[in-house]
Amino acid sequence: MKGKTGIVNSIRMLPRYINLSTFSTGFLAGIFGASATLIIINAANTAGLSQAQTISWVFACWFFGPVVGLILTLKHQVPMPGAWSMPGAVMVASAMQVHTLGQLQGAFLVTGILVLILGVTRTIGKVMRYLPMPVVMAMVAGVLLRFGTDMVVGFVADPLVVGVTILVFLVATRFKAVIKLPPILITFVAAIGISLVTGQLDFSQMEGASFVLPSVNLPEFSIGAILSVSLPLALLTLGSDGNAQATGVLMSQGYKVPVNDMTVWSGVGGIVASFFGGHNANIAGPMTAITSSQASGPVEGRYAAAVIAIVISGAVGLFASLVVPFIAILPRAFIAVVAGLAMIGVISSALRDSFGTGKMLPACFFAFVMAAADVTILGIGAALWALLVGALVAWFLDPGEFREVISTNNFGE
Repeated sequence: MKGKTGIVNSIRMLPRYINLSTFSTGFLAGIFGASATLIIINAANTAGLSQAQTISWVFACWFFGPVVGLILTLKHQVPMPGAWSMPGAVMVASAMQVHTLGQLQGAFLVTGILVLILGVTRTIGKVMRYLPMPVVMAMVAGVLLRFGTDMVVGFVADPLVVGVTILVFLVATRFKAVIKLPPILITFVAAIGISLVTGQLDFSQMEGASFVLPSVNLPEFSIGAILSVSLPLALLTLGSDGNAQATGVLMSQGYKVPVNDMTVWSGVGGIVASFFGGHNANIAGPMTAITSSQASGPVEGRYAAAVIAIVISGAVGLFASLVVPFIAILPRAFIAVVAGLAMIGVISSALRDSFGTGKMLPACFFAFVMAAADVTILGIGAALWALLVGALVAWFLDPGEFREVISTNNFGE
């Protein structure tokens, strides 16, 4: 990316980049992210948390994560919506069966400090420079593959909503020059209409919702909680569905990625979130994929889509007790098909930049299938394993080609 950056300049230029394209993808990414709030709610119910504790957890994740994303997005003019780790929420729910919420908050605080140290010492940037671009792109393709397969699963579950939505998208794409509206925006509106007509939006579920303020609690420190939660959560923050995914997605779109700055702010956000019961703050891989896609328009203006997504997801944190009931009424098939269609450009470019280069094909294959399998080993998510395995295979098979490829890496500081 070229041009003058900085928060003040980015804010000044923002109005010129807010258009139907950036609004469409930004709105979709915000709604997609907000729908994941159900993961926290389910985890909180499993752990037996009170309503106040649940609201505070949602607030911490959906307020401080977006704040981190907003700072980075405006500072670098790169679309980096902030959120939290979905696998981390599941892991935390399991840990709540053994440790108190206060002890887990202490573990969250330690996680934030670990991530901050990795960013300040520039360790992450140094490590990422040794990851070959084709391997990174294969990981991205594997991780995002589920968005395509979820469309197929959604079609089987709800052929009417998903089938008509896909048909609308194809027609809107075919006649885009005539309609002059982003196909993804038309698709989103059509999906809402179909859901209403078929009676899948039950607004009665929102009755009785009221505003509840989040609460602040001091963390407690337990060696057991720190050992079982802090390190795995730090790895999830930097890998899995977090910063590693986002880095790969942004690289596939030609951005110079500020990996160290991203890590520093993720650590700061995680530290602050811990006092509200939030388990981390990181850059959201899927939301980054949506906002940085070709559907957002010219590359230089795509950060506006991230800002829109951040505003929407941040509102979930501020008004968690009011927004969550609305998110709950959106059909899962609706979310799956619209998000999948928005990923067409990103998945295609990731496949082209991995297998299409003709380099490191075995390594790309291992990275792709490892990421697509979406397995967690030793508490570490598939994305990070995919990068490690792919890089090792590439180095082992051809050290010379490995050195040649990594010499072209394009990372920011």
